[in-house]
Amino acid sequence: MFPEPFADLVMYASIIMGSFLEFIIEVCTIMWTDPLMLLALGICLVMGVVNLIKGLLWA
Repeated sequence: MFPEPFADLVMYASIIMGSFLEFIIEVCTIMWTDPLMLLALGICLVMGVVNLIKGLLWA
């Protein structure tokens, strides 16, 4: 279906994203008891996403 290197790349990307999501979920469950930390994390994530979109648009 895909050329071999591309399939490998997709596989690695999904593994990395999976572990990254696990990490985020763990951090969120730890920080759930501290609303201020949760708010700070949310702001950081939003800023990161905005910067990523900007980067993609002006690339």
